[in-house]
Amino acid sequence: MAETASGNFQDIEYSKVGGRATIMLNRPERRNATTTLTYEEILSAARDADRDPNVRVVVLKAAGTVFCAGQDNSATAKADAAGYLRYAETNHATQAFLRGMSKPVVASINGAAAGGGCIMALLTPDITIASTNARFAIREIAAGLSGPLTFLYSAGRARAMFMAMTGAWITADQAMDWGLLYQAVPPEQLDAEVDTVVQMLQDLPPLGLAATKEKMNFAMTLLNLPALAEFSRRQDQFLHTTADRKEAQAAFLEKRKPVFHGR
Repeated sequence: MAETASGNFQDIEYSKVGGRATIMLNRPERRNATTTLTYEEILSAARDADRDPNVRVVVLKAAGTVFCAGQDNSATAKADAAGYLRYAETNHATQAFLRGMSKPVVASINGAAAGGGCIMALLTPDITIASTNARFAIREIAAGLSGPLTFLYSAGRARAMFMAMTGAWITADQAMDWGLLYQAVPPEQLDAEVDTVVQMLQDLPPLGLAATKEKMNFAMTLLNLPALAEFSRRQDQFLHTTADRKEAQAAFLEKRKPVFHGR
């Protein structure tokens, strides 16, 4: 089947072939770090896929050897509180749309995923398949923000607190054992495993799949995940203005160890 490229994008590549739409993060030179534009483009592509009756499954993947390094500090370090709020709101709106859209979303995780990239890899998709080369971390705490408790409902309190409070990396095998992804496979098997799952989904009734997603999203609403996300946004909007946040971003960009003073 012929592949068709859709839209004029800068930070992503978006294509459709048969019943599959592929959204690929395409900033490998920046380790696919995200800006407001990145999330705007992902959201635009996802909306197109959701309204296209020919699309049955959406695949989320990344160019290069890193899935996503999280937010691009070279961009957010320059943002004031209002600018950072716009980034955070676009980030959350995009990930919420992917979770709520009617089409199944399958993530193919080829490498490291940190911060918002970790959430996009492990929480946002319906099914995540990762290379055993992949690793995952919630790095916000090291960047002067609050550690999100995104995985409270899947990995449990102890593991969610460990990830959020330490920013430590976990392996793909650990993530699978903790219930954060469906499957971890050797790198050379990643594409084939994703293709297998995509084909399974394409062969199933679209309305039933959409209803299944709707049911899961309803369950997460009962657990108050949206309220937790909103509370986290308010915290981080304030923390973005603190001296420790500025020091964390400066140290990252200058490749040195930060010194924090609690202010």
